[in-house]
Order: sequence, then structure tokens, then C-alpha cells
Amino acid sequence: MKGSIEYFKNGLGEPPEGIKKATDGYMVDNDSFQEFLDEYCELDSDYIKGNRVETNYSENFTQMFDLYKEYVKNKNIKRIIFTDLMESKHIKKVKRKQLYIYLGIKIRIIDYEQKNLEK
Repeated sequence: MKGSIEYFKNGLGEPPEGIKKATDGYMVDNDSFQEFLDEYCELDSDYIKGNRVETNYSENFTQMFDLYKEYVKNKNIKRIIFTDLMESKHIKKVKRKQLYIYLGIKIRIIDYEQKNLEK
């Protein structure tokens, strides 16, 4: 009984270091959204991390969303899911002149055009 009270009060506690490393490695190895960003995009990491307040990198929301839908081969993916994925990487969406854009990111033009030509 005492053990169950302790569990409900404090949970299981911190996992062992080996478990944390294995979990982190699994998450990195299975992050298909990060693979998408690595393959098709350039990031202004200093801006995204908050080390700089200005960036020359920006990309239209619709172009980014359409490219991601092509990448995952899922035309039914919801905009909110894509937005959540971008936010999880600390990539900010702002409204400028009637358009939503992401700051700190741009599409690698050459890679994008080559991939479309290969289809």
C-alpha cells in the first residue's frame, strides 16, 4: 500500500540514463518531419533559437504545406498538424500582407525543383 501511495504521489521518477539516451536516439532516428526539413529546407538556426531577432529566411505557408504533403504522400494531412510540427521545431508563423509565412526557414530551390522533375 505504501508503495502505491508513493507512486501516485511522485510517479516513477526519472528514468535511468541509459533509457533516456535510447529514447532520445529513437526519437531522432524516427523524426520524419526533421528528415523533411533536412532534405528540403534551410534553417536560420540562430534566429530560430532566439540568438538573433532578424532573419532573411522566410517562406510562404502554403508552399511549405504543399511541399510537406508531397513529401509524406498524404494529401489529407490537416493544416493544424503541419502547423504543430513547425511549432515543435520553434519555427514561427506570422501574417504579412494577407499571407501567412514562416520565419527562419526557406525551401532549397534546387532540391525542390529536382524532386519535382523526378516524378
